[in-house]
Amino acid sequence: MGKIAKMGDHHAQWCAYKAASAAASAAEASTDAASSSWLTSSFLDRHCERAFNSGRATASHVLRLLNRKQDHQRNPPLSPPLLPAPLSPAPLLPPAPKDRAPLCLEVCCDSLESVAAALQGGCQRIELCSALGSGGLTPSLGLLKRVHKYINGRIPIHVLLRPREGDFIYTPEEMNIMLEDIQLMSVFGGASGIVLGVLTAAGEVDVAKTSQLIQCARHYGLSVTYHRAIDASANLMRALDCCMGLGVDRILTSGGGASAMEGQETLAQLVVRAASAVPAVVIMAGAGLSEVNVQALMHLTGVCEVHGSLKGVLFQVQWFFKGKV
Repeated sequence: MGKIAKMGDHHAQWCAYKAASAAASAAEASTDAASSSWLTSSFLDRHCERAFNSGRATASHVLRLLNRKQDHQRNPPLSPPLLPAPLSPAPLLPPAPKDRAPLCLEVCCDSLESVAAALQGGCQRIELCSALGSGGLTPSLGLLKRVHKYINGRIPIHVLLRPREGDFIYTPEEMNIMLEDIQLMSVFGGASGIVLGVLTAAGEVDVAKTSQLIQCARHYGLSVTYHRAIDASANLMRALDCCMGLGVDRILTSGGGASAMEGQETLAQLVVRAASAVPAVVIMAGAGLSEVNVQALMHLTGVCEVHGSLKGVLFQVQWFFKGKV
């Protein structure tokens, strides 16, 4: 404030001095003393004018700020409205559960016509076999090649490895047959996975033979499913742990029951237990499923993959039968 007031006083003195100098210059223009005074006043006039102009911009800016401050003091602005107190941060919520795995319907087929119907119905995977009426056996290479050509890569084809009916205890020669089938089905048939199951005479998963089949399948880049032989094992949970240790991708099971609906409680336990594997093993429910009960089963057990043959009744085409033959 002192500097601004002093600048204002200098400006007033400059204005008064300039007016007096102009009057004195006009009155004494004819004398030498007047001439000398005019020279002095002209010099002072130019000096003061340069000094004042050099700081005029700064002075004007400062004076404007002072005027604003005085106006602010005379007319103080209204107090700002009271704002609500800031909200406390929301508590951290537990992470959202991971999205559930996409639902998958696998249909068991033993003919090209069945494959066409399953594909038209919207299934996501085919398990190909033969002799479905006998529980399913390994399909022929010719059937696999025809099915692979028909599907043309639209959905995966998993091939059942079961060289004969009966139990799941296989001789060394039967093991060689299954190993040969894996190679043929993969290289020449276009299979994308195999379905297997080997037990010991004591009802346990045959670790050595199952591992041998899995290693062969992995060599050809095939997915591995352990089928319902697990339901015939002596201890379902122990068999599950064994399959998890062997590294299978999924397990087809009814939960040890005659149908998946009967074994739903065990299926729910298997789903929880299999999810603890790294990577997780998929539990695929099968046996006795239809469009009537599949939704309820998935809700009760948490399974995301289901398996079924979804058989229908066809009229007999052959009309001639020779008796006693």
